[in-house]
Amino acid sequence: MTLYVLSAGPTRWDHWGDYADILIHGMSAHLPRRDGLLQLERAGPYAPPISFPGVADIVLTDHAKQLVASTLGGVSFRPVVLAKCVRINWTEWDADQDEPAAYPDSGEPEDYILSRPHNAGLATALGSIWELVPDVDKAIQGRQGRLREGAYQGQHLVRAALSGGYNFVSTQLRDALLEAAPGFLSASAAVVERDS
Repeated sequence: MTLYVLSAGPTRWDHWGDYADILIHGMSAHLPRRDGLLQLERAGPYAPPISFPGVADIVLTDHAKQLVASTLGGVSFRPVVLAKCVRINWTEWDADQDEPAAYPDSGEPEDYILSRPHNAGLATALGSIWELVPDVDKAIQGRQGRLREGAYQGQHLVRAALSGGYNFVSTQLRDALLEAAPGFLSASAAVVERDS
């Protein structure tokens, strides 16, 4: 059995630090869930096929979700509430520059989104956005983020809490996501904590 820890992959904007994180992934931890659904705040018109907007949340565009669903059964999705979408054409900025072309007035990365008005038309144009739903098992994650082998029950995606912990994924889900969103995620073999 090999499981993988899923995380955001390297991008050409990574040297912009937290500013890049907000522009690429947006935010899902700023607002509480609404009727059990993630509330996402992000920039548009560009959204990558997969993003990681919160501590552990995994969000897919509709196209990426359809690709994963057509490849692999037994995976659950929930619609995401696009609570705020702001227009920033940041992908037109020169990624080779040491810094983003513009900063929020406050200097805080979150204010790329929080300080701008919601654009309903842009939100509609982004289309449906989906949360990849984990099985939650608080026993799955051991010391130092290790996978507790005895707790694993064959899930495609499992983590210790709905809003935190490592995303442990099966080989099948890893492969489906890599095909649906090449270049946007990283999957490293989970370190296993064996029961003594």
